[in-house]
Amino acid sequence: GGRATAPNEMLRSSVRSFVLVMMMTMSRVSAFASGRAICSRAPRTLDYRRSLPVRSLASMSAFRGPVQEMVEESIAAALEPTHMEVINTSHGRVEDESHFKVVCVSEKFEGKRLVMRHRMLNEAVADESGALPFHSLEIAVAKTPAQWAEDTEVRASPQCQGGDGRGMLN
Repeated sequence: GGRATAPNEMLRSSVRSFVLVMMMTMSRVSAFASGRAICSRAPRTLDYRRSLPVRSLASMSAFRGPVQEMVEESIAAALEPTHMEVINTSHGRVEDESHFKVVCVSEKFEGKRLVMRHRMLNEAVADESGALPFHSLEIAVAKTPAQWAEDTEVRASPQCQGGDGRGMLN
């Protein structure tokens, strides 16, 4: 009956997720090797014109923990982005949630210099004392919608030199 079906369906769902992730990974490797790669991962994109969170196929099975959710929600509330990607770039275990890369496109950046846009993003995710609740926030893109329409390139992240986010050196 119903009990035997649930584990079988869970297994089928897991296999489908695994296949999708492998297909997306191979696509990314191919794009990277050919020089077409712009952004390696896009865990979550928010499109406020539709007022619904939109996720890529790759993100449906990717790890997304409470710190990443906090980063996404904080930026969304403060800046109302038309496009946003929060990428967990933690080296070691992704569950550590120590490093994040942000792509944010917002009308609230209009008329602001780049340094102010970065401050706005940092303030959105900082705690009450002004400190980040994780090791590293890389702001890859902080653009207005018009700027994003002209250039959607997201550059590769540099190697972190400051430890693993738990206070331990590499």
